[in-house]
Amino acid sequence: MSLKKVIGKSYHASNLWKWTGVLAVLILALAACQTSTPTPAATESVEEQAAVVTDVVKIVPAVTVSDQSIESGSVKVDQVISDGPGWIVIHAQAEGKPGAILGFSQVENGENVDVLVDIDPAKATETLYAMLHSDLGEAGSFEFPDGPDVPVKVGEKVVTPPFKVTAGLVELIPEVVVEDQSIENGSVMVSRVISQGPGWLVVHAQADGKPGPIIGFSPVADGENQGVVIDIEIEKASETLYAMLHADLGEASAFEFPDGPDAPVMVEGNVVTPPFAVTGGLQAEALILIAESEELGQFLTDSAGMALYTFSKDQAGVTNCYDQCAVNWPPLFLEEGQELTASEGISGEQASIERIDGGMQVTYNGLPLYYWVNDTEPGQTSGHGVNEVWAVARPEVPLVQVASNEQFGDILVGPDGMTLYIFTNDQPGVTNCYDQCAVNWPPLMLAEDQPLTGGAGVIGELGTTERTDGGRQVTYNGWPLYYWVQDAAPGETSGHLVNNVWFVATSKDQVTQIPATSEDEDTTY
Repeated sequence: MSLKKVIGKSYHASNLWKWTGVLAVLILALAACQTSTPTPAATESVEEQAAVVTDVVKIVPAVTVSDQSIESGSVKVDQVISDGPGWIVIHAQAEGKPGAILGFSQVENGENVDVLVDIDPAKATETLYAMLHSDLGEAGSFEFPDGPDVPVKVGEKVVTPPFKVTAGLVELIPEVVVEDQSIENGSVMVSRVISQGPGWLVVHAQADGKPGPIIGFSPVADGENQGVVIDIEIEKASETLYAMLHADLGEASAFEFPDGPDAPVMVEGNVVTPPFAVTGGLQAEALILIAESEELGQFLTDSAGMALYTFSKDQAGVTNCYDQCAVNWPPLFLEEGQELTASEGISGEQASIERIDGGMQVTYNGLPLYYWVNDTEPGQTSGHGVNEVWAVARPEVPLVQVASNEQFGDILVGPDGMTLYIFTNDQPGVTNCYDQCAVNWPPLMLAEDQPLTGGAGVIGELGTTERTDGGRQVTYNGWPLYYWVQDAAPGETSGHLVNNVWFVATSKDQVTQIPATSEDEDTTY
């Protein structure tokens, strides 16, 4: 066995002659000592005697690196002592500790001097780290972080001295690179973001040809970020979106804008916010939306916010507004290729019917929808109540509606189209129909949180009265409303004149003019 091979385990071969002398002194000292340690046989060679000594020398992994310039695109590590084959890895700094890997170079077992590591200067930070990793996987193949080539530790500490970059740092200019794309799985992807410090990549919808509402955001790290994915509110997306870089200047990792300090980043007076086109995946624009007013509550509008109306002279699936009527009340048409869509909270059935004057008119819960020619701005509802036959369209089926009847004219019906009645033994705001009477004449009740709404032609005042057996019964001009248990289908009016105290409720009835019965008449019907 050669002396170079024995001691090369921990020291460079160039020190051979120095160690030969040292070993000779040790051998002589050992020979002179009076201990129980056996004296090497006189026949052993110097190399064999050295092996006995070097077996107790332990390699301590270490890295020595100096502050330096990186203008050449590489880092020089002065000395690396590795216990077995390994890697010297240069890490950028992130949040005061080793971050992204900038480059790596293989090192041999033992001492390595002046190890050069090529790095990407554009990703370098003012402080870098030279970290020793083991080569524990495939020999000569750097496998980290998705492999076994983990950092080397001495005790509990990773061998990774920091050092300063004295020159050669590339000044990072904030930049966002994004391509036109389809929205996939409710998100968009920005290919490259360069941020000076932690920040946010914020996606804005377009409004008036410029960045508008924020529809999504995602954090970005200091330096270069690639393939940043941002989840967005797809229902708010526009055909053009903007990827805007914001700084994270307030509470770390909390997006604080517009009511906080995380303002857009500017370069030479311009916000860093390239636009990009959405090539697919946009949610179809809702054809019908919900609006609300203090006077009318919730009602339907088109996508531009213009109020929609229903006509009491129509029937489900049938329009009776033509000629001058259609000039004053333009139908809501379904254009060719347009989808029937409604915004969140609209649960009614949407459909369309073919008009005899051409075109497909949109219906909601069977009733055709119209505009009012005198409404000129979103939010206006000046058509409500016109001629006592027009009303704003409701998102839910109105609780009380008007239906045409050959015998009685415009009668009141419930949300299911069944005829409603009044009882002349009641008084305004008071019901006197209980027990068996209420079995035969079920009250029209208002459920909790249910809106009290009337359809087109319901010109009287809707209200409620508290029943002594529980619940709130709907009233019309103060009079409680009922169904008749023997009516089996919409349009039937078999409860009219029962015992001469029950009458079909009509939209224009003057209930007080109907004669009441004497107290001894049977009122259970």
